[in-house]
Amino acid sequence: MAFLPYRMWFIVITVIMLFIAHFLVWKQKKKSKKTEKLLWISTVVSGAMILYTLIGQGL
Repeated sequence: MAFLPYRMWFIVITVIMLFIAHFLVWKQKKKSKKTEKLLWISTVVSGAMILYTLIGQGL
């Protein structure tokens, strides 16, 4: 309950950090398939959690 007023800030920070991570992986010359898979799994899980939060909020 203490972090409830900061929920949207956490969502914005999460989206920005995922964007930066995708950009950095995309920019690498030597890409690891394991890193790409883990990044996409993190993106999907984060997206599902954000969607669940927003739907629960009524948005």
